Amino acid sequence: MIGDNIKSLRHTHDLTQPEFAKMIGISRNSLSRYENGTSKVSTELIDRICQKFNVSYVDIVGEDKMLTPVEDYQLTLKIEVIKERGAAILSQLYRYQDSQDIAFDDESNPWILMSDD
Repeated sequence: MIGDNIKSLRHTHDLTQPEFAKMIGISRNSLSRYENGTSKVSTELIDRICQKFNVSYVDIVGEDKMLTPVEDYQLTLKIEVIKERGAAILSQLYRYQDSQDIAFDDESNPWILMSDD
């Protein structure tokens, strides 16, 4: 399924295997194995394909694909890293805000506006 979707995407863009492989940073042999289903495609490679060709994750893996426990854990770790980086940036913003005597109310605070609470 994933291999078929990658192959279909490649054909949609009228690319050969070597051209497509080069664009996503893998060998032609690896691409061939992914398209034929003889090798498992990593989530990192799927992300790279999605970004390079502006397609969604679902377009590549299909709607019925669920994350494996390992993939779910890896995704959770990435989310935590992003949250930590966001908190560090917010901390810098607050320090700058304090040093410049700038006041943000809750309606203009980007962190509060983006929170899911």
